[in-house]
Formats: sequence, structure tokens, C-alpha cells
Amino acid sequence: SQIGQSECTVGPTGLPGVWMHQWELLVTLPGPCDNWTFGYTSCCRNTTTNLTTQDSYYFETTLYNTTSPTNNSALIASQPIPYVCVNQAVNFNMAAYDPDGNTLVYSFIPAMTTGPATSVTYNGGYSATVPIPGITIDPNTGQINFLPTLVGNYVVAVLIEEYDSNGNLVGTVVQDFQFEVINCTNIVPNTPVGGVTNYTGGGGTTGPNSIQVCEGDSFCFDLTFTDNDASNTLVVNSNITTIFPTATLTITGTNPVTASVCYTVQPGDPTFSTVSFTVED
Repeated sequence: SQIGQSECTVGPTGLPGVWMHQWELLVTLPGPCDNWTFGYTSCCRNTTTNLTTQDSYYFETTLYNTTSPTNNSALIASQPIPYVCVNQAVNFNMAAYDPDGNTLVYSFIPAMTTGPATSVTYNGGYSATVPIPGITIDPNTGQINFLPTLVGNYVVAVLIEEYDSNGNLVGTVVQDFQFEVINCTNIVPNTPVGGVTNYTGGGGTTGPNSIQVCEGDSFCFDLTFTDNDASNTLVVNSNITTIFPTATLTITGTNPVTASVCYTVQPGDPTFSTVSFTVED
């Protein structure tokens, strides 16, 4: 309802706003090639803190169709418009999952421009692997952490590789997006209090935020989130029912708020999955 007041309509004086574009095309692949790269390029990027110019952008994905002819790309469930607060710790996850149950591996790569293998130019102090000072990414979960100390826009490019159960690379996709660091009077919600709590059922916890279960196991657990501003209401979203459609997610309370998950592991479930919980105040 506020789109008319956003910077997409009225420019820099408006409320924060981002255009999100989606391209779709049906392609019949010719010839006997065993791998393909699909790319798209257009003009232009926003003015950013970590890049020197407003280059064109280029995105690509690959398919190794001999190894896995019916492979699906990794899907990203999070909203790719992350506004974050200066001088407050950022914990961001793309909530990626693979419909085929392949293992996903994450890494920072150069943002690209104009075409394959053409990297953007980074300003001094920034690079493909350090697009924001102090930023890290977990190669197994895609969890991104950093503490922003300067207001501005920062381009971050993440390569997501898919490996099948035999260790074969079957496809890749690049998520190229911006972190917009803004001044905030609000304090962001806290990470889960104690991690996974009240675990019941088969399997068990292997760390504060990890569990290990076997096919056929039924289990339940809680995650509790708080906010230092007692008047704020917390809203929790998760990709768990996308990855495990029969899982139940029950939300109780407003601040603190508890997310309760129950599920029975099904035959054919992915061997390793990252479940993401996003908390907004």
C-alpha cells in the first residue's frame, strides 16, 4: 500500500524500495553437449559502496545434463531484499534448498558484468571474497554473518554448487544481490535463546542448532526468539514446510515468540538440509 511513497516511485527521498525482476524462457537444448551455461545480462547496477562503477550485471546457472539430465537448480526461499542496520550484527540465510535432495555448497565469488568470466571492479578494501569487511559464509549452510559499520549498498555474489550422492557436480546457480545498510533506531531481534530446546522423539541434537535423525523417526523441537524492545511484536517465517511438506510449524507468543516444529522423516528425504527461520520485528 506504500509503493507510491517508495524510492521506486519518488526516488531517493522515498521509503526504501527495490525492484525485483524475474525472467523465464523455455529452451530446447540442441546437440550432445554434457554441460550448459545459461546467462543473462542487462544494464545496470545501482551505485554501491564496494564497486567502482555502475556496471551491467550478469547472472548465470549451469546444468550438467549427462550426469543428471533431470536436475533442478537449487531454489532460494528467502526474500532477496535484505535491509540491515548499521552497527548491528547481521545473520542472514538465503534459505536455499534442492528439490532433488542434492548437497549444496556455498562460497563467495566475484560479481559479474557484461558476460562470462568478466568480474566487476571492487573499490579498495573490498573484494569478491570480502565484499563487506568481516563477512563470512558457512560453506555447508550458506549462513552469512557480519557487522556492518558503514551505511551504504554492498553487492554480494554467492555461488551455490549442487553435488549428488556420488559427489558429482550436477549444477550451479549464482545469487547476486545487495545488502542495504541503513541507519536504524530499532534493535533487531535476538538469535534463538539456547538454540534448539525441548527436543523430543527419535534422533537427537548434535549442536545448538543442529539435529540428526533417521528415516522413520518422529521428532519435535522449539526455537525461542526475543527482542529487547518489549513493545515489539515478532513474526517468524520458515522454509521448513517447503523442504518437508508434512512438517508442522506452530508459532506461539509475540515477544518472546516460540516456533515449534514436529516432523516424521520420510523415505527419500534429503540427507542434509538447512532449515531457515527468519524473525522480523
